[in-house]
Amino acid sequence: MVDDQYLGQAGQCVVCGRAIQLPAAISRGPAKAGKPNDMRVVRWVIAGTIAVAFVATLGVLAARYGGQGVRTLQTNRLRGQCLVNLQKVATALNAYARDYGSYPPPTTFAEDGKTPQVSWRVLVLPYLGYQSLYDEYRLEEPWNSQHNQMLVEKMPREYRSPASAGSLPGEASYFLITGNGTLFPDSGPLGPGKVVDDPTKTILLVETAFSPLNTLQWTEPGDFALGAISMNVNSGMGIGGSHAGGVTVATVSGSSYWLRESADSAVLRALITPAGGEALSDDVLE
Repeated sequence: MVDDQYLGQAGQCVVCGRAIQLPAAISRGPAKAGKPNDMRVVRWVIAGTIAVAFVATLGVLAARYGGQGVRTLQTNRLRGQCLVNLQKVATALNAYARDYGSYPPPTTFAEDGKTPQVSWRVLVLPYLGYQSLYDEYRLEEPWNSQHNQMLVEKMPREYRSPASAGSLPGEASYFLITGNGTLFPDSGPLGPGKVVDDPTKTILLVETAFSPLNTLQWTEPGDFALGAISMNVNSGMGIGGSHAGGVTVATVSGSSYWLRESADSAVLRALITPAGGEALSDDVLE
């Protein structure tokens, strides 16, 4: 519905730029028994008019551009939501680091030091707004115990890219990059304070498409080892794959960005290292 202040006004459609004229207000008169107030009717008519105009606009775009305009709108929407998800998860990781002095370990291990136990995605749940889900998880049990497996379908929506296709319930879209020379070296995770390079140009999280290489449940410990993935975006071997033309990433600053597919492998590697001292242009991330 539309507020009274907008009645009778005109403006441009945010989609196509065409002029839209809203109806003027009519007398509010007292509502009669069994009949809605006049203004309520007017507002519903206006809301319906706008909805019809929007649908008609999509039809015009499809007719004029063969569906390209509609696809562009859809692509931008999915990319935008993916960026929002990444920013929320990056913010949770930074909040964890403020409390513990470093980012969470990508994986915690059982007492034998070898059996993977808990993923970082579980450890940051309280900082992402999922304290009750965190409380349900049994940290003392393996990630694939009978009890913990029952939580897979409760995956926070922030862990999945809206652009992902063919994924199963509980499959995560966002990964850390681990290994020596990253924020998560073999000696243990760093914190934002240990980052020497520009935090706005140091990648914390990357998005990926689902494939036999990348697929895992959100509770399952596992990320991208630096030496095991391609340094090319959308190669099908690690980073990217859900969005045409590039990939969404989040940085140590807590912000999310678009990285073009054309980025040189040396540039991508420089973005991953926290203390490489590489010179990167201001527009490397959009």
